Amino acid sequence: MQKIIRDDRISLTLGGDHSIAIGSLHGSSEVYPDLGVLWVDAHADINTSLETLTGNMHGMPVAFLITELEAYMEKFPEFDWLTPRIKARNMAYIGLRDVDLCERFVIAKKKLSFETN
Repeated sequence: MQKIIRDDRISLTLGGDHSIAIGSLHGSSEVYPDLGVLWVDAHADINTSLETLTGNMHGMPVAFLITELEAYMEKFPEFDWLTPRIKARNMAYIGLRDVDLCERFVIAKKKLSFETN
């Protein structure tokens, strides 16, 4: 992703799972340190590994990326390459309708902005 952006090209990432955003947003944030993210989804996907109700990484991609949540994420060997670089203040949601209780707390505590359906 970094090379594509630095070469002045456009990257289009399509996938069937929210977790695909981890790599593309991480790469973009390495080039743009103050990257803003607009997450358009029914789910916040900001469960941390220490508070998730299901233990499913499918609901954690945003938590992996937000700098202020790093202390609340376990270290996974598969993600040794990842360093959270996106600031909570640069994250906004559109379309949320199914948000876990812990996610609601994180969104309120970190003052993330959101619009619901």
